Amino acid sequence: DKEAALNMTITLLEKENPGVRLSAVRLIGKVGGEKAGSALRMRIRDSDSRVQKEVIKNLGKMRYEPAMEDLVDLVAESDEGLARVIGGAFANYGESGIDMLVERYEDPIEKGNRRAYKQALIQVGPSVAPSIIKNLRGKSFFENRDSFDILQRVKNPKTARLMLPYLKDEEVSEQVIEATVKLGSSAVNAVIDALNEMDEKNE
Repeated sequence: DKEAALNMTITLLEKENPGVRLSAVRLIGKVGGEKAGSALRMRIRDSDSRVQKEVIKNLGKMRYEPAMEDLVDLVAESDEGLARVIGGAFANYGESGIDMLVERYEDPIEKGNRRAYKQALIQVGPSVAPSIIKNLRGKSFFENRDSFDILQRVKNPKTARLMLPYLKDEEVSEQVIEATVKLGSSAVNAVIDALNEMDEKNE
């Protein structure tokens, strides 16, 4: 019985041996579902770093949304390695989770933890671009320089493609173009192609 097996595996999360807990986390992650997600969420601060990272990876793979805020909170306490793992989990959560991470990164209260949040956002990868760009409004390029540094550090051509829709937004288009130039020639070529397409559609 799958339910009984899951329940038995969940009890293994309480064992002292971290190797047993690690195996239990992987098995619970493969089973998936609400009960599995809830059990893993309780181990987000496991005392063993390998177990903790595995918990976070599996919550991301499962896209277990009730854990998103806990994971965002955890970034502030994280070293660089853990922040990267959390960023990878948010890449799986998609836009709603990434938006939450970007909002916390931008929060003045988290100024002292900004480096950890920045590391997590870089690890999210290209899909961080729309969430970053939505937060550019009402600020100068200088104020947004750290946000653009995240986009540069992602180092993926897909980042530029995800930025293209914002060329139509007058409030941020100039900054998007400036950021694209910093991303390199492949990004600039993608923008030129997009501008040509926009021009053709308007003819």
